[in-house]
Amino acid sequence: MLSSSAARYPAFSNQTPDRDLETSLDPDEIQLYSHILPTIAAGKYKLEVEQTIVFPDQPPEDTRRVLSLNRRFNVQGPKFKLLGNDDILSVHPAPGHAAPNNTLAHVVFTDPSVPWERTMGPAAGGVEFNSTPWLAVLTFTENELLRSKDELSALGDLGPQSHYGTFTALAGKVKAASQQGTITTVMDSVSYGKDYQDSDFLDFITMPTELFQDLFADYTSGQKNWSGTPDLRRYSYMAHVREVHGGFMASTTQEKAQIQYGVVVSLRTAPPVVDRETRMLSHLVSLEGLDKLQTNANAKWATLISLHAWHWKCTPPERTSFVDAVAALGKNVQPLRVPDQDLQAFSQPDDPGNSVDSPLAASKRWLVEKLKSGYTLLPHTTITGEKVMALFRGPLCPGIPDNQGVKPWSLHGTDLQVLDAATGMFNLSYSAAWNLGRTLAIADRAFTTSLLRLRGKIHSAAVDRAQRQDIDGPLDIESYLRNLESSLQTVVQSQSTSPLQQTRAINRWYRTAEQKAQTPARRLMDIAAYKEEDYNGQVSNVLDTLNSEAVDSDWTAVRGWVIDQLFLAKVPLNHLVTSAESLPRESVRTFAIDAMWVECVVDGALSLANHFSQDDDVIRRAIKEKVNDFLATPIATGPRRGSRPQVPKWGFFLRSMAVTAFPDLKIEVPLPSGSESGLSEVTYMQKLSDDIIICLLDRCPGESTLKSIKITQPGHQQGFSLGNKLTANNIDLQFRFLPNQPGVKLEDIKGDTAVSRSWMDHTVPPIYHWPSHTLLSQEFARQSVLALRKPNIFEWAGDDSNPDPGGVPSSIVASQLSTAILKLDFNVPSSDSSPLLEPSLDYSVKPPRPGIRRLFIPPAEKSPQKASVIALQASSAKTHEGSGSLPTTRIPLGPRPAPATAAMLQTTDAAPNSQDIFHRLPPRRILSHKPQRQGREAVDSQRRAPNRSDF
Repeated sequence: MLSSSAARYPAFSNQTPDRDLETSLDPDEIQLYSHILPTIAAGKYKLEVEQTIVFPDQPPEDTRRVLSLNRRFNVQGPKFKLLGNDDILSVHPAPGHAAPNNTLAHVVFTDPSVPWERTMGPAAGGVEFNSTPWLAVLTFTENELLRSKDELSALGDLGPQSHYGTFTALAGKVKAASQQGTITTVMDSVSYGKDYQDSDFLDFITMPTELFQDLFADYTSGQKNWSGTPDLRRYSYMAHVREVHGGFMASTTQEKAQIQYGVVVSLRTAPPVVDRETRMLSHLVSLEGLDKLQTNANAKWATLISLHAWHWKCTPPERTSFVDAVAALGKNVQPLRVPDQDLQAFSQPDDPGNSVDSPLAASKRWLVEKLKSGYTLLPHTTITGEKVMALFRGPLCPGIPDNQGVKPWSLHGTDLQVLDAATGMFNLSYSAAWNLGRTLAIADRAFTTSLLRLRGKIHSAAVDRAQRQDIDGPLDIESYLRNLESSLQTVVQSQSTSPLQQTRAINRWYRTAEQKAQTPARRLMDIAAYKEEDYNGQVSNVLDTLNSEAVDSDWTAVRGWVIDQLFLAKVPLNHLVTSAESLPRESVRTFAIDAMWVECVVDGALSLANHFSQDDDVIRRAIKEKVNDFLATPIATGPRRGSRPQVPKWGFFLRSMAVTAFPDLKIEVPLPSGSESGLSEVTYMQKLSDDIIICLLDRCPGESTLKSIKITQPGHQQGFSLGNKLTANNIDLQFRFLPNQPGVKLEDIKGDTAVSRSWMDHTVPPIYHWPSHTLLSQEFARQSVLALRKPNIFEWAGDDSNPDPGGVPSSIVASQLSTAILKLDFNVPSSDSSPLLEPSLDYSVKPPRPGIRRLFIPPAEKSPQKASVIALQASSAKTHEGSGSLPTTRIPLGPRPAPATAAMLQTTDAAPNSQDIFHRLPPRRILSHKPQRQGREAVDSQRRAPNRSDF
């Protein structure tokens, strides 16, 4: 379901629109940094503070006083585990997804300083642009990590191995195994921090010692050189920081205009030759202490601490690539309903010999029309227990529905059930929406409590104001004294009980309504009553007062909850997508939002806590009026100042593996030039599952403000690969030029924008080690400098014969290893019959006219019961009121109940009886009531046992 934020509502977000964010970056720009160090790295510290106080007026020997303070403290940092579950934003390739063999797996961190939280020192041999991270990403095949039973026995008692190749054991047990000479572990390093306990659990992987040496040997000479101690210099080129524009993404709340992410890239690819789908295991490992580790030459196995692991599939080059799969999305766009090919197949006649006018053919046409309109058939149990099929459709329709006959105002929801004219079948769409709103409200205790308190405050204040309005009026002293005697007599008479003493007690139960109305309590209630028109008017006035008070939390909560429902908040997914066939994989499905369906949800929710009226809910009407006022009023403050709240009315689903691969997928819907300031391109966007994202807009196809939709891979989740193609003995690379002026784009530069290079397995110097399939990042950085050097394009320190590789930032290496950003563009035609908005056969195809979104409010109607109450109040008021009569003291008893004569009348909006409910069913006699008899005959009839003639 769509989530509703506990801290804010979509319409009240008051956030700066995406393109109005104050940022130095355009939405399609990325800024790279080599590293960002934390404010203070993890470890133990000693703080020494010294303060010298000088007294100029004192003798020299007493002119100063020295105050000092020493404190020791420990900064906690990740060691065997990351500190938070949300430290990792995403990984690539996504778990379970496929990628080519030249892919370099990487991890994106929400905190840009995570890769440098533990101190490792600068990379040796050059300018300190790069700080060696304490984390690295390494990719393995299953054969390299998964141990056989015999190998597990040789390793000792390290516990079971997971399908990722990791072991989970106590730190003390791993250290003991290393002391026995079975394995080499980083805990033997003299530089490994002692900030752990032997009872701490850790995850680690094991690999042959030869593979460990391949990963950490020195390759500066072009050949493998193992000195017994791991060399970490080339890992300093594999981590960097990316800063991107903070808008257009579902997972960000735009709290920051520019967001920074830490990225760690693997220097190891999949095997160069892959002839079948191969499962790859990628691990985020710790490098802490490896620079001082003296490996055990006799140990057969080496270990690395793993902090995160996932698997992905490496596919042969001839398989369909991820890029092709994403591009295919543009060919699978249609309205949200059963796929068109299924409808076409179902439309074909079963028997060509059958007439088109046959009942079977007519039934099929009717069913196809309903399916095209977005309906689905569901089993339904009527109130009589009959099992029938009913039509249902959620708030998302294939086209714009014509809801002129729907009035989303009900006291019980059953009157929102409609019958299909052709079949007599129930259409439960709006009735279900009303009941859903009521259920959602009941489940939300905070909202229900606020609504109850708000109704109580409005009713109490409206009653008080209405009574004061009836009492207060022009009155002078002359008229007061002239009517003093008659007013006192009226007070005395009102307290008299003589009418009760003049009649027998048994007759009290047979008095008429008029007689009952003359009792003292009844007369007091008449005096305390108020006019209904005054009460109704004061309800709106009271809510105006609450609306102007920013501190009234109940009204703010109720209004926010109602506005949130206009964004489909908390609506279950099975109401949004009524059938699984409507939203297949790798598809885009468009829809229009049924405004009446949503308003039925709102009406059902606001029907709760109604303790003051049975037929006409004045307070509910007033709440809707004030919500409409809010939607029609421009925002006065904040970044959206001057614009009205944007309410969605059209949108689309995107279901694709691209959503899983790139959780921060960017969706841009540009506004035309000259649009009102403060508007957001996308009204609301959210991920519903790992592969489904929903996007809501306040514009429809056919409007001049909606021309195109752009779906883009986010810059901080850009992929990395080694060249365009990797084979058993060749790599094809393309070095992209980097402008040396900020803000200059490659398309503005004349001439070539890239240089192509090719490396063979015997090319000197090499940039790739084929036996271990690892990137030689130091030489790759050097070759990047040589290939990109060009006037006004890219200049760096060093000369052609000896450019300093140590001075090349890791950000430059990252820019050359990055893959192209994927972008999918949808052009929205201006015609109403565009594929993005195919008209429904049952409804008008014209899109709604641009204007202010308003909730439906029915006119105030007086039931017969209310009319009787008002008439009775007017007749009794004549006795006590006059132009110069003394105001009588009024007892605040609240609204007066109807007299007995009025209570016998049925109200038009009362809860339905059996006849009200079942008159829509096929004709059959269900229940027949006889009129109720009055007086003594009614009492006598109640004493008799009922017989069949009574029914």
